Amino acid sequence: MSNALPPAPSITTAGSDTPLVSICIPAYNAERTLGRTLDSLLKQTYANIEIIVSDNHSTDATRPLIESYAGRGVRGVTPPQPKDWLAGQPNYIGAYENCNFVLSQARGAFIALYHADDLYQPEIVQREVAFLQAHPQAGMVFTMSRRIGADDRPLDLPVTRLPKALAGQALFGFADLFNALLLHGNFLPTPSAMFRAGIFQTVGYFTEQDFKTSSDLEMWLRVSRHYPVGVIDQPLLNYRISAQQGGFVYHRLRTAPADNLHVYDHYLDQPGVPALTHPQALAKHRLYQSTDKIYRARNLLTQGEVQPARALLDEALAPRHSLRTLLTQPLLARRLLMGVLLRASLAVGLGAALSRWLNAWYLRRMQRRLRLE
Repeated sequence: MSNALPPAPSITTAGSDTPLVSICIPAYNAERTLGRTLDSLLKQTYANIEIIVSDNHSTDATRPLIESYAGRGVRGVTPPQPKDWLAGQPNYIGAYENCNFVLSQARGAFIALYHADDLYQPEIVQREVAFLQAHPQAGMVFTMSRRIGADDRPLDLPVTRLPKALAGQALFGFADLFNALLLHGNFLPTPSAMFRAGIFQTVGYFTEQDFKTSSDLEMWLRVSRHYPVGVIDQPLLNYRISAQQGGFVYHRLRTAPADNLHVYDHYLDQPGVPALTHPQALAKHRLYQSTDKIYRARNLLTQGEVQPARALLDEALAPRHSLRTLLTQPLLARRLLMGVLLRASLAVGLGAALSRWLNAWYLRRMQRRLRLE
């Protein structure tokens, strides 16, 4: 299992004023953006860094691009061929397996896991190191983000910040983090994560085989079972959103349950966790389960799968949700209403047509917001 990868030995101590920071970047077919990412990291105000890029057997010019930065201190590595469990999934490249590999190559006392298509403010490494030095109990730290498009310009989307209910909180233990994620969604940007190198010996690595696209979410919760997780509530990451991202396609076409639901259910099944879960957080989770079924039913209808879609809609609309939950979750309440409309449209033979219209409307809306038109 990837969880058993041995961490590379640290060559400096975290007690140093300027410990070595290993910036680890997993990459796959990243020739369009990787150069700009590396340029932003080579401008960091924190000097004691190493940059390691793991090319996951790209089919474009990613590898030559990495090699062109060798003279500026960027080290390129290549992971082993995909694990056996990936062999039967030709369209799934094992992104978190690549994360595990590049993390195992790090030599620093602190290890940042940054992405090959994002841009970084010059002070992000310095700020994260300072946070971990000021909070020796913390196992890792995140920053908030500003979302950009393919042209590097900010999108018409709000800057991500901590939810208002959590403003001012810098450290999160497991109970705080689990409830916050259930109530507010995942507000931790993976490409801003910085770890203490030693925590991998305790918590292990990403478990992609079990949690797929939400392996990061599961990892953050696993870390929080052992160490507080820190958040710098400022946007020091420019997070790129584009139609080429796997997540964009995944969410538009998905008919299986959301991977993050699997993560939450995994922890809710563990002894003691239900007792730590706030009733309102659990109520929101149940509402999200219903709306996820509606989302999947819509995609099934678009693909002409009427009977499975009808069954999912019936499951989605069976639970009763409190008025308080619906009022405090207006987005999910609107999605529940969409499920009611879809189910009613099926009764008169218009379900597939309505679903195609909704999907087309959603795609046009996202294209405008991502400036893809």
